[in-house]
Amino acid sequence: MRSSRLLRAYDRAAGLRRSSAYLFAVACVVCAAAIRLAIGFFRPSAPPYATFFAAILLASVIGGPGPGAFALALSVAAAWFLFLPPQWSFSLSPGQTLNLAVLMAVGALILLTGATLQALLQAYRNALAAADAAEERRADLTKELEHRVRNILTTVRGLARQSARSSQTLEAFSADFDTRLRALEATHVLLTEDPRDSVDIRKVLQAEIAAHEITAEGTSNFSLQGPAVTLPPKLVTPVGLIIHELITNATKHGALVDGKGRVEVEWSVDRRPDGLHVTFNWRERGGPTVAAPARTGFGSRLMDRLVERDLQGTLRSWYRPEGFACDLTFAVPAEPDGRS
Repeated sequence: MRSSRLLRAYDRAAGLRRSSAYLFAVACVVCAAAIRLAIGFFRPSAPPYATFFAAILLASVIGGPGPGAFALALSVAAAWFLFLPPQWSFSLSPGQTLNLAVLMAVGALILLTGATLQALLQAYRNALAAADAAEERRADLTKELEHRVRNILTTVRGLARQSARSSQTLEAFSADFDTRLRALEATHVLLTEDPRDSVDIRKVLQAEIAAHEITAEGTSNFSLQGPAVTLPPKLVTPVGLIIHELITNATKHGALVDGKGRVEVEWSVDRRPDGLHVTFNWRERGGPTVAAPARTGFGSRLMDRLVERDLQGTLRSWYRPEGFACDLTFAVPAEPDGRS
């Protein structure tokens, strides 16, 4: 968190447990009484309760309203017993009632000031934490956007190569390429046009694979098998992004490199009281020999973050020679009326 040393010191001090905060209030009052006793040896006519105001303020700022009020009560009792005539007694001589009333009134005002200051410091600390979180999220979004743009450009290049292989004339290439670009556009529309809509997982898959589905020989690159699963709005985008990353990886390094391979996608559903638990299997066949990468790329880190942060699921991957494979599991929470 971006904060001053003073604020960090305050954070450590204000992190007292409830019992410790009240002990801190007692310590403040004891110190105030000791200082006032020491002052009394040199200036017997000093105000009987001046040092207690600082104790009330410190207790309320560090401990909060409760410990501050406790410090106020202790300060009234200590000043009354130790310093208001007749001393060492809870009796009041004529004219001292006003002194005691002033102590309580000013102490209550200081308590209110200290509690307000603590609330302002807490709000400032929360604002700093929110700013740090927003900055971190902005940095993540920037990286994701850059990565997404690179993937889109890679996808467009792949679409151009696929269209060129299957087209005999410039007009045919233009029509084929335009059709695939429209399919790519449909993917982004599906994932961004209305964040409130639920979408079936098959529709998300079809939108993502539309631009890659047909090989140069006219056969399908994909096999999709699984029951209907309606994804709530908050899961549509992360699932779509994960599928997009898998397809992008397949076009760069896997079964879709030369357009001759095949991807088999199967998913199953386990219905539980808390909702649906989805198991999503991705298997690639017929592409070049696969080996584990030497380093983890941003795409892999992005998928891991989406699975952990947005889906709260698990993702396991295998780099088998015959083709890349992965299993994704995540939960679809039950709706309030019990449906999923």
